[in-house]
Amino acid sequence: MNEERIIYSIDEQLLQSAAEANLGRELTETELKRLPCVFTDNSEVFDGIYCALICAAEDAMDNKDGKWKQWDKDFKNKPLPRM
Repeated sequence: MNEERIIYSIDEQLLQSAAEANLGRELTETELKRLPCVFTDNSEVFDGIYCALICAAEDAMDNKDGKWKQWDKDFKNKPLPRM
């Protein structure tokens, strides 16, 4: 069985906070149900998410001047699912 590991999740609270702070209100239940479709069917949204993933991966790979040294030391023994 191939178990996928979750690296970062976007939960309802994060979405609702972002919507309220930037759009003036939280999403309705119906609007929340539309989001998976928007994430995959809207090429502008998908491209933005994909670019954000590449940018995050690039930053995680950048360890010039020991940028991540302390972080790596602090979290060395913490399993990924508990991050």
